[in-house]
Amino acid sequence: MALEERQFRYHTERIKWDVYWLLAGGYNADSGIIEVKKYYDLVLCFDDRGTLIAGSWLDGWYPGKLRRKAQWAPRYNGEPQEESHHEPPKT
Repeated sequence: MALEERQFRYHTERIKWDVYWLLAGGYNADSGIIEVKKYYDLVLCFDDRGTLIAGSWLDGWYPGKLRRKAQWAPRYNGEPQEESHHEPPKT
């Protein structure tokens, strides 16, 4: 949570590939594995009453340099919403 509990950020990273390497020369050899990761963040923003007002999904290959993949804001006019079981009107 950040910004006076108005923003929630969830971070995760996943290993996309394992790169195997081998270096040999003379009578010596060395090898290893390099993990290639992809980073993901989900960011949710809330108003003073704790109502969700916006969100975004970010991803990228470098931590701290993620790009916005998607962004949304629910339709909300500030008034309490009643639960409805019908389809929303077409605009």
